[in-house]
Amino acid sequence: MLQVLKNFIPSLSCNLSSRLQLPGLGGVLCARDTSSKSGRLRPHKKKYRYYGIKTPDSTFVTSGTNLAYQRGVVFFPGLNVGIRRNFTLFAMEHGRVFVTTEKTNPNWEHGFVKRLCDEFKDNDIPMYKTYLHVIPIPMPNKFKLVEQY
Repeated sequence: MLQVLKNFIPSLSCNLSSRLQLPGLGGVLCARDTSSKSGRLRPHKKKYRYYGIKTPDSTFVTSGTNLAYQRGVVFFPGLNVGIRRNFTLFAMEHGRVFVTTEKTNPNWEHGFVKRLCDEFKDNDIPMYKTYLHVIPIPMPNKFKLVEQY
């Protein structure tokens, strides 16, 4: 068998005959090197999410547009603005975005307020919060009344 391999591949060295002496492993050659790194799975690097307001003040947005990414509640939803489970604020209507800072008087019995603002309950200092509003643009009044018959 060694002679047949040497006839097909003349560049084989004589060291091959020492491997072929084991019974049952006459024609088997094993790989010496491990697989290269290009074939291995690498951990996926997630793109960093930049938090904050994504749409500037007084810009036109459509419904479903993300207005702000945040961790926890930093910006509060105002008119026509919804909040998702990961606290992302999004527009619920077409319109212009307005960012305001307003003095708040929260309902201290609400569970959401208890969880977020409980440490401010006994202070006499007023609380100011930043709200994002989407003000819809009114439709033009171009309708004409038709006489009823």
